[in-house]
Amino acid sequence: TSDELTNRSTKLFEHSFRDLTNNKEILEQLANKEKRDKLWDIYLGTSGDVHDRIIRADTARIRNIEKQLATFDESCRDDFIYFPRRNLEEWSSDTSLTRLN
Repeated sequence: TSDELTNRSTKLFEHSFRDLTNNKEILEQLANKEKRDKLWDIYLGTSGDVHDRIIRADTARIRNIEKQLATFDESCRDDFIYFPRRNLEEWSSDTSLTRLN
């Protein structure tokens, strides 16, 4: 039925949105130098040689994370700009105001 199809598409949209949000949060945390250094210390240890390797590789990783965040922001903005009616319909199908009365 159409209700089942709507519910299925709404759940798919919510799942995709949740995945994108989680990915963005992870990338934002990795963009923070203190948090990233803490993760590297846990993963590789804190010896001087390891620390030097981390510093050399860090710049490339930062650029990659920033590119991914920029792509994520563009993608979300483009999806809403190109498909505002579909996005609104998907949202409103799950949040009907008639159920509140």
